[in-house]
Amino acid sequence: MAAIGCLAPLFLLVGGALLGHIMAGAVGGLWGAGLGFGSGIVVLGGFLWLSAKMKSG
Repeated sequence: MAAIGCLAPLFLLVGGALLGHIMAGAVGGLWGAGLGFGSGIVVLGGFLWLSAKMKSG
């Protein structure tokens, strides 16, 4: 379960880069990669917060 949260930034980085490249070319790919990585970090932080909340009961 933790591996899914840890890999989220990587998967969203690649997905954002591909989607950005398709939509807007090379520059869009860079923006998409940055936004994908940033949202992946947010997902990872949320996952860590949720797991800590569940652990404390």
